[in-house]
Amino acid sequence: MSSFHFAGVAEPDAETATHLDAQQMERLSRLINPQRRAQFLAARSLAQQLLNEQQCDALLSQHDNGRPYAPAWPHAEGLSWSHGAKWCAA
Repeated sequence: MSSFHFAGVAEPDAETATHLDAQQMERLSRLINPQRRAQFLAARSLAQQLLNEQQCDALLSQHDNGRPYAPAWPHAEGLSWSHGAKWCAA
């Protein structure tokens, strides 16, 4: 099973942050540059869209080493997301 979403970085969706765990919220709080915050949230919004398509909980978390992950993602190959200056993907 493969799915892919690609989008331009835009104004963040306010609901995205409601599906971040405490570690991800703390990470977000350290991002003071508005563009970096928008990139962070845009990529996670795409990941949450993929989770919703699989009818999974959209909560995003991170491992102890800081790598983000989606605890409810049901597929062995994992779920990844990325962002750059103007684009994001999941």
